[in-house]
Amino acid sequence: MPLLLSQSLLGGNDDINQYLTEHDYQFPVINDTEGMHIQWGALAYPAIYVVDQTGQIRYVTSGVTTTWGLRARLWLATNL
Repeated sequence: MPLLLSQSLLGGNDDINQYLTEHDYQFPVINDTEGMHIQWGALAYPAIYVVDQTGQIRYVTSGVTTTWGLRARLWLATNL
């Protein structure tokens, strides 16, 4: 399953887990508290990275995205 790295304004891990539960998102998320987003070149909030099973960044989205858009990126990273 792909990994989602979130440069988040949602707060701490408890806040993110609550948000994921409320929206029925079922994928791993890293809350970037160490500045990985700088290394990856994120310039806007929120920044969403979909990383495939081999560790390659497959999709990058800055700004708001829809649930369908996010699920489509995760599906593509898993199946293509």
